[in-house]
Amino acid sequence: PLAIRRVQPSCGCTVSVADKTTLEPGQASTVQAVFDTSGFHGQKVIPIRLYTNDPRVSSAELTLRGVVRQDVELTPPRVSFGAIPKGSSQTKSAEVWVDEKSSLQILDVSTRSDGISIKTENISAPGRSGKKIQVTLKDNLPVGTFRTLIAIKTSSPTNGVVNIPVFAKVEGDLRFEPTDVSFGLVEGPLQKPLSLTVTLVSQASRPVSISAIKSDSSDVIATVEKNGDGNRSTIKVTLPQGFIGTLKSRIQITTDHPDPEQQQLVLPVYGIVAEKGA
Repeated sequence: PLAIRRVQPSCGCTVSVADKTTLEPGQASTVQAVFDTSGFHGQKVIPIRLYTNDPRVSSAELTLRGVVRQDVELTPPRVSFGAIPKGSSQTKSAEVWVDEKSSLQILDVSTRSDGISIKTENISAPGRSGKKIQVTLKDNLPVGTFRTLIAIKTSSPTNGVVNIPVFAKVEGDLRFEPTDVSFGLVEGPLQKPLSLTVTLVSQASRPVSISAIKSDSSDVIATVEKNGDGNRSTIKVTLPQGFIGTLKSRIQITTDHPDPEQQQLVLPVYGIVAEKGA
């Protein structure tokens, strides 16, 4: 007899069970799988593995495959402005669609953020209708990462609000090359100090210098090697001899940039120094 010892889906969103777990020669069993689609959309593939007492084939994989269709379809599912210069205003659009066979309605489109403005217009296509949302990023955003949400209120009893994430990285006159300090994986303890350099590049109208530099870790030594020469400053980051461990620290850099928002910068530092074979 073949014994089906366990039926194991790869996702907690799925429950699977075999209607018969002991099969005589020539008999068959059916595996029933129930997939909870809440929180999913688009293509979904869920492997389901059966474990048996067969010494030659101790397990076999079944696959549940399908496309989860939402009541509300977002195109694209998020609005990303990417990296933009400080003081610039940009506009992107997104579309919200409802199938014509659905009784669902789009009731409202709104945002609580002061960093964007939105405009909507009704749109239609064969088999569906919806709204086009124009998203304008305002020109007064501070330097750094900007995230917000656009809320789409619908008449759905189960999914009353659908959110569109909005993302932008507002860049000022200053940037690091590279953007962080990564020592990677290094064999340790370090036999001698290990250093990397980063360049602070300025596109300001006048030379910008580093006035102070400070690490939040006693294991990371940060010094300024060259300061404000042709709007390029060099920062040296050093790990001391004998160091071993995991690094995830920050270097605070103060500049004399005329814009107060660009006077304080943060340089991330990463790395792992581990014993060989660890």
